[in-house]
Amino acid sequence: MNAPKPPRNLRYWLSRMALLGVTCLVCLVLLEIAVRVFLPWYNPSTQLSLQRNEAGIVIGPSNTLFRQGAQKGDFLITVRFNRHGFRDTKDYAQATANDVFVIGDSYSMGWGVEEHERYGNLLEERFGARFYNFCLAEDIRGYARTLQYVERQGTPIRHLVIGLCMENDLWDYSSITNTHAVYQTHMVSTFRQNVAAWFRKRSALWNFCSHTLQKMPVIRQFFEKIGISRNIDQLTHKNEATPEILRSSRDELVRFATNYNAVVLIVPSRALWAGKNVETERKVHEHFTSMLRDAGLDLVDMKPIQEKSGDPGSFYFKTDPHWNPCGQALAAQALADYFARSEKWKWIMAGATNRPAAPSP
Repeated sequence: MNAPKPPRNLRYWLSRMALLGVTCLVCLVLLEIAVRVFLPWYNPSTQLSLQRNEAGIVIGPSNTLFRQGAQKGDFLITVRFNRHGFRDTKDYAQATANDVFVIGDSYSMGWGVEEHERYGNLLEERFGARFYNFCLAEDIRGYARTLQYVERQGTPIRHLVIGLCMENDLWDYSSITNTHAVYQTHMVSTFRQNVAAWFRKRSALWNFCSHTLQKMPVIRQFFEKIGISRNIDQLTHKNEATPEILRSSRDELVRFATNYNAVVLIVPSRALWAGKNVETERKVHEHFTSMLRDAGLDLVDMKPIQEKSGDPGSFYFKTDPHWNPCGQALAAQALADYFARSEKWKWIMAGATNRPAAPSP
């Protein structure tokens, strides 16, 4: 006859739980290693990274290739920074006064699209004139600072396309020292979002699971509901229709734009057509573009051009507020039409970079 088994006490169960915990930890470590080895594009070190240099200019790590993928599946691209830290295969040290320079934020940088799909690259291919791209995550003041930084290195900048983002370029610059810090306060993160960001910067396994799961609409909506990730409306910055913001933004733009043969590409916010701030966004857009025209700036306003299609939202990614390749292509066509009409730009678009510099504007 078998002897009765002794009762399982607390020590027994604690040892079992400890063994289970150690086993799970070992499995997670092995999975983390496996993802880094076999799926290296999920490694945190390969994810897109930006920084400020000693001059306070936002750049990427020089001569570095990154993989940029939307966790929700909108895009999966490569981003290469040149030796200066800008996303451009060309070196601005070789630029001449006949070349065109593009300044702007992440829209003009080509967030979510391949380099050859950006409007500047499409125009370069179409006309033959060289377009140099200095666009990263900056604001109007940062655009001026970036241009000054490049000019101090001896690069002659005369012809300029300014990609003005109506979503997050408008601030009261007279009272704000660091607009990036203020922007972050507008994008308040929940505790769960902060935890997710911590893992995203450190774990390839986390990135793999996040990218895989969030491609499924049901799981993505669940993550948004419990506060792990933001939905498209939360990712889109909302404008305020205050005279101080509009005047200050206009003055900041006019201060440097009038020093060049410049055209301002107005990049409209998707909040013009979606979300709860539509009325305010429309007032801000119409009033601000009118102020820029009154100040004598040449504009290519993408709002009416996108609306003419009948579906202005189709030029943005579904779960990310940036332009998709269709939006970039539409902007390239709009600028090409402007160049064809403008006497100041027809000569430049001839693309003859070896002849003497064009006359000053």
